[in-house]
Amino acid sequence: RQTDRTHEGEKKLKAASWSVEHQIELRDLFRKIKEEQIENIGIEKTDIVDRILLELTDKTKSRRQIIKELKNQGLIKSTRELKLKKAPGRRSKKKDTREDSKLLGYDSDVADI
Repeated sequence: RQTDRTHEGEKKLKAASWSVEHQIELRDLFRKIKEEQIENIGIEKTDIVDRILLELTDKTKSRRQIIKELKNQGLIKSTRELKLKKAPGRRSKKKDTREDSKLLGYDSDVADI
């Protein structure tokens, strides 16, 4: 963040500004990564903001600044859109262990000998 002095001499924080070039770069990166995620459905997805952080040329931008700029550009409406969705076909561990115990012969319906 940049600081400016007000007319009374107090420090005032200025919001980090995005150059036009960086705005365009962010928009293009976002769209490219979104397309890759759509093409690779079922493959483990990486966090889109983490990918942007890695590929963005301006390494001074924080995760929060990137998300705010994505909202400002209208590329996302909410941070919920950035959350990773679980791949289809995944089961909870609890269900898996129940199935494993049946395979191993630990069924509760079988009487002990």
